[in-house]
Amino acid sequence: MSKKFGLVSRMSKIELPYLLSFINYYDKLGVEEFCFISTRPSENPLIKKFLEGFHNVTIIDKTGALMGCQTEGINHLTSEWVLSFDIDEFLMLPKHQTLNAFISSLPKNINFIAVRWIMAVNDLGCKNLPKSGVKGHTGKYIIKRKKIETLREHGAKMKVPKIIYETQCNEGYLAHYWCRSLNDMILKVIYHDFKGPKNSSLGHLLKSLNGGVIPNRLRILATLAKSPKPFRFHFHPLDINEKLEMELLREKITPRQHKRIKKMFKAYKSKLTRNHISLYPVGKRSLRSLPKMLPKR
Repeated sequence: MSKKFGLVSRMSKIELPYLLSFINYYDKLGVEEFCFISTRPSENPLIKKFLEGFHNVTIIDKTGALMGCQTEGINHLTSEWVLSFDIDEFLMLPKHQTLNAFISSLPKNINFIAVRWIMAVNDLGCKNLPKSGVKGHTGKYIIKRKKIETLREHGAKMKVPKIIYETQCNEGYLAHYWCRSLNDMILKVIYHDFKGPKNSSLGHLLKSLNGGVIPNRLRILATLAKSPKPFRFHFHPLDINEKLEMELLREKITPRQHKRIKKMFKAYKSKLTRNHISLYPVGKRSLRSLPKMLPKR
């Protein structure tokens, strides 16, 4: 029997504290197969061991190709529809319990479903869920697999013309936990070797600490955390393996450095003015554009 829904996502070991919650959620929603793309071969043994026992999970190695690696992932799926979501993104369907019921309610001829982000920020690490969020400047997609030529993070090149359905928030939205906890964001700063506006790496973090400068990702987070959140939505409960989260942090930074980062972030957030926290969302302005508009300290 052919599968109807598959999910492709990029993967690194810093997602492990949050991964089981993600898989269990989408499994209940009706996803029948998962393909996770690892771009760091050294992490593959740990990831594969963590996912032992999941019969519907494939892990593939796409060394060094963080952007645009999703196309490789769809070649390992057989389902009719592909969800291209990251592990911090949860599809919420207010009117339906399953993906099948949701798809069945839409026009029959579509091949591309656009789902808008609702940004959720949990920098305090609260067990209670956020009750409101910020509409993001973009979103992600559910696409008919056989119609895809290449798949990217925020779009796809199709073999045929797109027949797009854009969901309204009362039909479906993507709860994007841009920050699942402050430790989650610190891990991203440490492990993601990004250049440019989301500049991050362990070396960059330590240099920033010595200079009293807040790394770009944490500056963006502080802005989102203080921004007005006028849209009330339901968010999926977060199930965080806090022990594993802390183990990953201790591989790279000391307790003293960890404490200092949290202290600097708290102080920085308290200094942001109304002008700073109103920078996003504005029109099509992206998160990447924020650091140059924000103070460094």
